[in-house]
Amino acid sequence: MLKRNIITHAAIAAFAMAGAANAACPSTNPNHSSNVGYLAAGKVIYDSANNQIRLTGSGNASNLEDALNLATRTGKQLVIETNSNNNKFHTISKTIKINIKRTLKVSTTDKVTFKGSSSLDGDLIALKGTSSTSECNTTGSTGNTIKPGVVWRGGRFIMADAKVSTVVPGGQSANLSPASQKGTSATADGLSIRGEVDDPNSSNANDRILVLGHIDVQNIKFYGTSPGSTQNYRYAGGDSGILMVGASRATFKNNRFYGVRDAGIYVSADNYKGHLGDNYTMENNYVERAYDGLTSKRGADKITFKNNDLNDVVVGISTKNRNSGSAWTASDITVTGNEITKTVRGISLERANDVTISNNKIKDVGATVGGNSRPSSNSFDKTFYEAISLNGVTNINSIDGNEIRGVNPANSADKVYALVYRKHDGQSTDNTRPTFTVFSANNPAISGVDGYVKLGSAGN
Repeated sequence: MLKRNIITHAAIAAFAMAGAANAACPSTNPNHSSNVGYLAAGKVIYDSANNQIRLTGSGNASNLEDALNLATRTGKQLVIETNSNNNKFHTISKTIKINIKRTLKVSTTDKVTFKGSSSLDGDLIALKGTSSTSECNTTGSTGNTIKPGVVWRGGRFIMADAKVSTVVPGGQSANLSPASQKGTSATADGLSIRGEVDDPNSSNANDRILVLGHIDVQNIKFYGTSPGSTQNYRYAGGDSGILMVGASRATFKNNRFYGVRDAGIYVSADNYKGHLGDNYTMENNYVERAYDGLTSKRGADKITFKNNDLNDVVVGISTKNRNSGSAWTASDITVTGNEITKTVRGISLERANDVTISNNKIKDVGATVGGNSRPSSNSFDKTFYEAISLNGVTNINSIDGNEIRGVNPANSADKVYALVYRKHDGQSTDNTRPTFTVFSANNPAISGVDGYVKLGSAGN
């Protein structure tokens, strides 16, 4: 009996759409007429033997932009080489903006530097998905759609001289950098990645779709203050080290951040409904002298903070809802194995659900942070140091095995707590009895919050 293959109308339509999309995606051949304009003899070259794009020669920002464009158009790996002196500086005075086509793959070392000049007023390098990014979607072995992404390895990003954005914590009035460094842009991040765009099939301006798949950034070094400086975050230029808004999945691993005006790593769901952007992991990163160490905002779900090391950070690890209402609740949050030293709020969760906080070390709570001997930067209570701060948090799986070490604050009016839990944005926090190993002097009882655990005690 002759067997027939049955193909549904939906499958035919999907196949037709995929064909049309692939036809619109740029050629993978760097020497194709549509791509050859990005090549530059002796600078941006196609290494056919290794099937790579190579950026060689001097550190020209224009050549860097061409190389990044060629790499994402063709899907070839971009290797950014050092010069004969085993270093390379790309001085950038205007944001390098790249529209993602195919997955952008960049490989370099910390001998290669991307440095914002004193005239840079905006992001250093901005990678963006657009409505045409989906033209380069591919189909996996199981018929799943694979969206283009970003794989970035290595490089130094320096924003010490760049303009400070208009939306940094505390506002530009809190800057200790020169007045001439105040910028006019709302973003001034080292590496900016945005993967959500307007839905082309909807007339509603608030309907968005994700066009980027996996974002994977490892082994970069970011300096908001000059390399070697020990100045606090308020002297820093720019904004955050890495900003990422909207991706199907993201991994940030083995990165280092020094002197950051906002966050070392700032990830977020979309700013419209808070439901686009999940599965973010931040692991084994180091942050010192920052306002926010690592933060996830606007209700992104399935967030893992693991084995990170943070020092002298106002807020160490956090989720922040930013907008009001249940749509902005972050779910499935894991904070484990991190070490946080000198902080106002070590682990701070807002409007979160399904939470695990385990085996973290939070030390020197109550010490001077960011050059400020008082916790006045605590947006919840300007006299509180809070090792763990739970604000509208429900379904707490566990808060176990955390080691909290506090010190007596410089001002006797200030208080140091292992745990503070409070209502936030109309949502109460579960009354939980965590287990701690805690070390510190006693503090007086307090009012104005739902509950607290004093350093020196093990219950509430």
